[in-house]
Amino acid sequence: MVGGETRARSPTERMHLQPVSYQGQIVAACTPSRVFLADHIQALPPGDPQLNFIFAMALYARDIAHGHLPGPYRDDHARRYA
Repeated sequence: MVGGETRARSPTERMHLQPVSYQGQIVAACTPSRVFLADHIQALPPGDPQLNFIFAMALYARDIAHGHLPGPYRDDHARRYA
């Protein structure tokens, strides 16, 4: 409280965005309910092995963020999961 006014919360204050890295690049990011793929990954054709692998890594991150799997998230664990 400053000057009798309460500070408004930012809409993203409680949002956690988990980056997913592969081969030194951020290839995706996840929240408990969404997966966001990097543009160069999303542009891969359906069924592409790299797209499938990275999407599986991202789903692992999402499941941790949602509380379905124990955390914390680690890229090396995501690669094993994928």
